[in-house]
Amino acid sequence: MEKIIITLGILFWVIALRAQTPITGIWNIGTENTKVEITAADGVCSGTVVASDNANLKAGTAMLRNVQFSRGAWRGEMFSPKNRKWYNAVLEGNDNELEISVKAGLVTKTLNWRKD
Repeated sequence: MEKIIITLGILFWVIALRAQTPITGIWNIGTENTKVEITAADGVCSGTVVASDNANLKAGTAMLRNVQFSRGAWRGEMFSPKNRKWYNAVLEGNDNELEISVKAGLVTKTLNWRKD
């Protein structure tokens, strides 16, 4: 019984630690010198392009919206400039890297952003 309690304690500690991982800041998305700034207000994050060499991604373009910590991960929506649609996304990161899994139907694409 003691091992179960210790295991559950460690599990809750790991989940709480992941919840504290900030996703805010400026992120280089790895293509065409595009940078997205993620900000937070009242526990909800959003991301906006702040710089880009891509003519289709002008500064001020919203890339992430309604991102909230839920069920052990950051969940929200990500904009696809190519398709001009919003898709469900799960964001997991650490201080320097952000992994974003975007789901469109049965297909999931994973993107890796780096802290600028």
